[in-house]
Amino acid sequence: MMGGRHLGPLMAALLTLTACAGPTGVSSTAAPSMPAPFDSCSVTVEPAVAAPGGWSVVVGQGFKQGERIVWSQAAEDGTLHAGWDTDGFEPMQPDFRGGFGFGLGSAGADAIGHTINATITSASCSTTASWRVEADNEQTRPLPTQAPEQCATSRTAVDRVDDSTEHQVHVIYAIPSDGYDDELDSNGRIDASFEHIETYLRDRLDGNAARLDTCDGKLDISFLRLDRSSREYAAMRNSFIDGLALDLIGHGFRYGQKLYIVVWGGLAQWARLGVGCGGEAGYRGVAVSFLQTVDGETCRPIGEELPIGEPDTALAHEVLHVLGFPAECGANVDEGGHVADDPADLMYGIGHTTADVIDAGHDDYYLHDIAQCPDLADSAFLDPLPASPELPPEWPTD
Repeated sequence: MMGGRHLGPLMAALLTLTACAGPTGVSSTAAPSMPAPFDSCSVTVEPAVAAPGGWSVVVGQGFKQGERIVWSQAAEDGTLHAGWDTDGFEPMQPDFRGGFGFGLGSAGADAIGHTINATITSASCSTTASWRVEADNEQTRPLPTQAPEQCATSRTAVDRVDDSTEHQVHVIYAIPSDGYDDELDSNGRIDASFEHIETYLRDRLDGNAARLDTCDGKLDISFLRLDRSSREYAAMRNSFIDGLALDLIGHGFRYGQKLYIVVWGGLAQWARLGVGCGGEAGYRGVAVSFLQTVDGETCRPIGEELPIGEPDTALAHEVLHVLGFPAECGANVDEGGHVADDPADLMYGIGHTTADVIDAGHDDYYLHDIAQCPDLADSAFLDPLPASPELPPEWPTD
């Protein structure tokens, strides 16, 4: 199943305030398909210090399935008030596990120096959460200084020396703290997947493809074992991509000159449709390919099917989403950010068929003639570089 853009807007800083005593974390031993046995509700907002205009990751748990929840927030001085409820914001509605997750956009520069206090109320429970907005924060401060590894390094958690200085796609094989390491970064599986993707794109983009991050001509793949458990990540639900993006920053990977494709060795996040296989793209330069279902079963493997299988076209689909395609100005783009005119189109949504076509009719996202509408043919991430390369809207330039 090809995914789509998730509903948009964690590292060491974590603030959790609960309504009453009782367990508030996600158990790492309970079966992932069963609701966690919470006897109180809680909401976490990460990071504890957010960037103005940045984003936070919200995770709620311990609520009753389907109950109405009301969220109200304001700064400590009563300004910056905002509120919403599940009647108008479905991602906050608790699922059968009693939880929810979503990305929360931060207030702008006028929020700097303020503490935001939120009250979250339902018929069964009430809880609070607080966070600050500061100019100096983990989302924007300089990345850790790390010298690039040499090309011959067999396995590394940092970027290797780059062959190109242009914008490019960097691949990361990441697993949660309790994840099994299949060594996909070193056994050729990820390499094969991106070889299939590159051939697929060049055959349909007039010889062009996404510019991959390589070192001495070989795909540069980083390996990360992250600090959270598989269930902790899955419990982020619709905020999973934003949470993963924040954790990647802590390891020196923040989008800008590169975007990041994560081959994920943990559970699919719990808000995924169906079993959860496929991919997902966010708004922070990160996309993911899920190797497991929401219950821990193995998905169809990447890099095995020739000339290209659905797991690999799903990855290509998410790469284009991170690049901003298809934009809403396309002629046949639906509310979910997919084209709706041809089920064989790579950027079709749920119910696609073969993914044989890139922009059927050339009226949505590639070689179209729609004024002021982004065109994949002009993307700065294409190889060869277009004559007038363009970055995705609001993409960082420094």
